[in-house]
Amino acid sequence: MIDANKPRQEELQLGDEYNLRALGTTGMLAPEDEEARYDALRLRAYPKGEDYQTCTVGEAFDWVRTVDELIENISLDPAHPMFVVVFTSKLKPGNKEEHPEVVQMLHEHDATAFRDAVDGGGKKFFGYFCDIANEAGEARSYCFWSDPETAKVVSDSQAHGNALKMIEAYEYYSADKFMVFRNEHGVHLANVRTGEIISIPSA
Repeated sequence: MIDANKPRQEELQLGDEYNLRALGTTGMLAPEDEEARYDALRLRAYPKGEDYQTCTVGEAFDWVRTVDELIENISLDPAHPMFVVVFTSKLKPGNKEEHPEVVQMLHEHDATAFRDAVDGGGKKFFGYFCDIANEAGEARSYCFWSDPETAKVVSDSQAHGNALKMIEAYEYYSADKFMVFRNEHGVHLANVRTGEIISIPSA
């Protein structure tokens, strides 16, 4: 099991660099209030095991803890459904080791898309967890929204379009979309495309 309270060292190291990139491409830090606004929307994940990047979505994270923490942080009514997009990807062989410039470009596009989501989504964008690819190039990230309509509008922006142009850098890439419901029994993820419901009971 992964200790959810002890982030991996590489997460801390990349987090510092990622924070700077997400604040802008000029190399200048945003004002303190702007920095706090972006930081508040970088979510922390709670992986359930070392294989969270490749296992099923329902088994990847402690969704109950994730959702409860999010509800508390943004003072959301637990009865209010949310929308989450889960990104699962794997870099093409050699990209991580032999083409660091490709990885750097992916990070830059991702940071720009994150900022675009913060600015374009307003209070309807609840936050983003940016994963770090493992040695095999596998990663799993997610972002929470108030509703799919807002997510769709923002995802149609130029920043998100530029990020998607980098899809050829991946061996595979998917964006699974779920409506998220919380009740006394646990958290329920309803796959928007298939209608499948993944239920994670409360502890």
